[in-house]
Amino acid sequence: MPPVNRFFRFILILIIATFIPTFLFARTPARLEKKILSVVNEFHGEMGVSFHHLRKKDIIEIHSDEVFPTASTIKLGILCAVFNQLDENKLQYYSTTTYSTTRRIGGAGFLQNYEDGRSVELKEAVHFMITVSDNIATNMVIDWAGGFEPVNQWLIDHGFQETRSLTYIGGGKAWNEEMAKQWGIGKTTPREMRLLMEMIAQGKAGSQTACDEMMRILSHQYFDGVMPEAIPPGVFIASKSGAISSSRSEVIYVNSPSGPYVVSVYTKNNADKQWTNNNEAEIALRNISEIIWNYYNPRHKRKTIQDQDKYL
Repeated sequence: MPPVNRFFRFILILIIATFIPTFLFARTPARLEKKILSVVNEFHGEMGVSFHHLRKKDIIEIHSDEVFPTASTIKLGILCAVFNQLDENKLQYYSTTTYSTTRRIGGAGFLQNYEDGRSVELKEAVHFMITVSDNIATNMVIDWAGGFEPVNQWLIDHGFQETRSLTYIGGGKAWNEEMAKQWGIGKTTPREMRLLMEMIAQGKAGSQTACDEMMRILSHQYFDGVMPEAIPPGVFIASKSGAISSSRSEVIYVNSPSGPYVVSVYTKNNADKQWTNNNEAEIALRNISEIIWNYYNPRHKRKTIQDQDKYL
């Protein structure tokens, strides 16, 4: 073949490789899928899984387009919408508002212990919303963003058909009353939430600076005893979990030695509703995380620690 023809053939291959969607090159590792399926099938409730190894292009989808309650994982969508407004200078990261004890609700977080009239920064509320899943901070951040409409419009604009923020935590005016009664504070699918985490990790959920800051925040989790527990310390992890009595969920980015991957696991209609570290759903999520980690990183398995359960 003449050199000129070889050159044009190379250019043609390069163009095809650039524009053909990545999913056409994806593969489903059968042995890994079988192990994850065994956990899903043995679970007493409904479970969906969406997994993508970003370097190896491996993808596993199990009930991943089924709709699930988000619980606190919807805070990931709220986070993106707020940083979009920060990118556009509609909000300022260090702007402040006054905390009122009339906002006080139970559940996770620190703001419920604040005194009436204390000044709260947007950055402070955003960090609390994600790192300790602070419910009061979440409601305040939704208001800071201008309500549910800007949050859900950001999700719509970025192609998320099912993921929506539906109502305030603890009650109040809902974006959609009927949906809120069915799903709680939010709804999503495992695939959409996995894609949302990927967008942040790959700098596609806003400016690179905004995405970097979001990843830093997501790496500072207080509630890290479920899927992150299977990952050895020293590995970068960004995650967000959610929990209500009949559902557990988590989406996690892991920068493993084999390459980065994202996995999203959601449950609903759980038979086990106890709030202990041996809750069936939490064990299942932890097992899926461990299965994936060990499959791709067999030389870097998490070491078993004596009395490890006391820290879960």
